[in-house]
Amino acid sequence: MGLQLTIPQRIREQLSAALLDESDLLEFLRQARREPVSGQADREHCRGSLPVRRALDPETSRLVEVDVVLERRGDGWEVAALDGLDA
Repeated sequence: MGLQLTIPQRIREQLSAALLDESDLLEFLRQARREPVSGQADREHCRGSLPVRRALDPETSRLVEVDVVLERRGDGWEVAALDGLDA
């Protein structure tokens, strides 16, 4: 995925709470298929499984279904929402 991507602080905090970092999200977005959000030309979303580390055993992970919404910002995109991760 050759695009400029901004991850806001609130999304970074959500990733951190799930024992993920930005590189985990970026890798997911590189592999996931982006689809337009109906009726919103400046938004796309990616759905799929993201491996999330287990809190008590970070050496292993479980697959979690997530939906990432991207919103166009100038020449790039911003992560507008990340649904599916536990709080």
